Parts: sequence; structure tokens; C-alpha cells
Amino acid sequence: MKIKNKFLIVFLVAFAITIIPNLFIIRGDVLAWLPFPFWTALSILRFIVLLGLFVAAVHLWIIKPLNLIAKSLSLNDPNLVKDIARRRDEIGRIGVLLQQFFEQTKELTTVIADKSKALEEVAQSEAQLKESKIEITQSLNKQQAANRIKSQFISLVSHEFRTPLAAISSNIQLLHRYEDKWPHKKKTVVLKRIQEGIQIMINLLEEITLLSKDHSGRLFVYPEEFQLEHFIVDLIDELKKNSELPLNLEFNVNEETPHITSDKELLRQILSHLIINAWKFNPEKKPVYVKITRDNNHVEIVISDQGIGIPQRDLEHIWEPFIRGQNSENYPGSGLGLAIVKRCVDLLEGSIQIRSTENAGTNVEVKLPVKSTIINRDEHSSSY
Repeated sequence: MKIKNKFLIVFLVAFAITIIPNLFIIRGDVLAWLPFPFWTALSILRFIVLLGLFVAAVHLWIIKPLNLIAKSLSLNDPNLVKDIARRRDEIGRIGVLLQQFFEQTKELTTVIADKSKALEEVAQSEAQLKESKIEITQSLNKQQAANRIKSQFISLVSHEFRTPLAAISSNIQLLHRYEDKWPHKKKTVVLKRIQEGIQIMINLLEEITLLSKDHSGRLFVYPEEFQLEHFIVDLIDELKKNSELPLNLEFNVNEETPHITSDKELLRQILSHLIINAWKFNPEKKPVYVKITRDNNHVEIVISDQGIGIPQRDLEHIWEPFIRGQNSENYPGSGLGLAIVKRCVDLLEGSIQIRSTENAGTNVEVKLPVKSTIINRDEHSSSY
């Protein structure tokens, strides 16, 4: 039963209780025999019924609609106030305003969602723009680095090749002019100078070719098993023979060196560059020490000298191509040797550390695995 119907029944009962006795009173003394307390109770009952009717009316017409309005706001449901909005009183006006509020809120939510989407698109565009800017900056840096290397390469080639070519040219001219006048001994000296100039250019071309192969992905590892101590002894003899310099080397092995599985050519590049540098940047020609130690599954090769050392400010970039120490200007070189050493060590899955003090010498530690885990790649590729 609806509340309106209940309210109607209560109203009729209250009307019967409070009004009908009054009708009898109007007709005369029909109910005069009733005592005074009855009429007092009847008046109280009349007051209670009227108060109840008032409370019911307040609940039905005011409290319940306000509860529906509060519920509508909490649930954000405009359908709960449809009936209230049809009323023609203040509460009805509240219902109408609430419906308008919901409609405006819906529109505002749609606008906010569109704005948020637009902001997300802007933020995404800004992120993409930032990424593009970073990529462009990186590309420019790479381009600048490439241009710098290109410029350094041109400068290197023009300088490093000019000196031996000039020496070869002048010695050939001398030999051609005095071929019939010079004794055999002097001709041999001149021919030796020509040979040295040619060897310098060959070595430089080998270094450039090696780095070029690495940059193009054509520098491969070909591991094979060999005895490390014998390999180093043969390499030292080869360096002494090719350079014809009185290399003062002290080779020390702490214990029996194992057979290792590695790439001989890459290891030759590493050790030959380090030994030649240790001797070249050693103006007083003090001994160069080569030491081998075994460390579990690795071998450590230490090359130390007492030469001019490397300035501390240059150590950070010492592995980069064309970088030379500021105190090495009076010594010939391309600035490619240590870059080649570092790359070869990386290819052999090893590590290298360099400690140096200017005017006190340099200590280089190369650590290589006893057995390389690198698969022999591209057997049919061209060799070094």
C-alpha cells in the first residue's frame, strides 16, 4: 500500500475520532452523561492525531524528497528526482535545479574528458618531440664525431704518410744520384731507411684496415689452442727482429702457463702494441717488464715500464681512436694503437686496466679467459 493511501486512511480515522463526537455534542445533551476526563482524553487524542498527521505530511512532502535529493547526489543518479521536479513548490524547484546541475555536470564531464584527451595528445606530442629532439641531437653528435674522426684521419694520413714518403723519396733520389759513387755499405744504409719508411706505412695501413673491419662488422674471432708462454717468447723475438731495436725486455712467468684457447692474431695485436708503446715512450730505455700469472680460469698479462707515463687528464679518453697523451707530441704514432688494443680485448671477452703516473711509468693489466667461449664465426670470411 502506498504512503498516500496510508495517509488517507489515517486521516479518515482521525476525522472519525475527533469530529464525530462533536456532532453529538452539537445535537444537545446526547453525550452529556460522559465524564469530564473523557473529554480531556479526547482532546489529547485529537492533538496527538493532528500532530501525527502533521509529522506524516512533513515526512511525505519534505523529508522524503530531501532524502531522495541527497541520495541522488551521492549516487549521481538524476532519475531519482524526476518526480520531485514535477512539483510546483520550492522542493520541486530544487529538483529542477538538481536536474539542471546533473545535465551541466554531464556536459562538463564530457568537456573535461575531451580536454584531458587533448592534453594527453599534447603531452604525447611533446614526448615524441622530445624524443625526436634527442635523436636529432644524438645524430648531430654522431655526425660531428664522424666529421671529427674524418678530419683527424685526413690529418693523420697526411702527416704520418708524408714523413716516411718524404724519407723514401729523398733516399731514392740520393741512391739514384750516387749509385756509382757510394760504397756498398752506404747503399745498404740508404736501402734500410727506405725499408723502414715502407714498414711504417704498412703498419699504419694495417691499423686503419683493422679498425675499418671492426666498424663494418667484419672483424671476427678465430680461437685455437696454443701455449701462451711460447707464443709471447716468439712474439718478442719477432718484434726485436722487425724493429731491429735493442729491446730491453724482462719476461717473467710465475708458474707454468697453461694452453689457452684464443685468437692468436688478436692477441698479437694486443701484446705488440702494448710492448712497442712501453718501449717507444721510454726515453731512457729502461727495462720493460712482461709478466704472466694464472688466476683460476683466466690468465693475466702485465706489461709495465718506467717511461713518460700518461697524464691523468688523458686517461679517461685513452681508448678512443686518434687520442694521444699531451706529453707524447715528440713521439711518432697514429693514436690508433690503444683503440685497437681495447677492441681486441673486448672481442676476446677479456678486460684491460691501465694505471699510469706522468714521468713515472705505466702499468697495463690484460685479463683473458683460458678457454674462449666464442664460437668460431664465419670460417669462410677473409682473414686479417
